[in-house]
Amino acid sequence: MTPEDEAEERDIIMCLDSYVIIEYIKSSVDIILNLKFEEIEKRLMDKNGSIQDNLYYMKQPHNR
Repeated sequence: MTPEDEAEERDIIMCLDSYVIIEYIKSSVDIILNLKFEEIEKRLMDKNGSIQDNLYYMKQPHNR
């Protein structure tokens, strides 16, 4: 981003109502948190899937 782009963006933000800016920040944080929760959920599902695979393998007759 060039300094001119930053100045233009700053001017736009300065014209907005503070409430609008706060709501924009809030929605951005919500999006980031949802993405992080999805990542954590995926890791847990992958981990649980691996555990389930290991339990299935251990219960097979050739492992006794």
